[in-house]
Amino acid sequence: MSNTDTVSPEATSFGELKARLDEIVELVSDDSLPLEEALKYYEEAVGLGLEASNILEQGINANTAEHDLAQEQAGDIEEKSEETVDISAGSTR
Repeated sequence: MSNTDTVSPEATSFGELKARLDEIVELVSDDSLPLEEALKYYEEAVGLGLEASNILEQGINANTAEHDLAQEQAGDIEEKSEETVDISAGSTR
């Protein structure tokens, strides 16, 4: 990306967002950058940061849902295993 590029709204890759944020950091580190331009980069960086945060949040929520499902399935398996042991011992549940 050149220093005039921005990440499109469709860009949902965390890596793309981070790459652009890294580029912006490099650009605003230049002391000769006019304040107005630096402000535009700052505003872009804030938006990109929020988008990256949303992506991370979605990933966390997806992982939590997967973990909950796995725990639920593990509980079902353990419950069935206990029923099998009780039946084989001659008692019923």
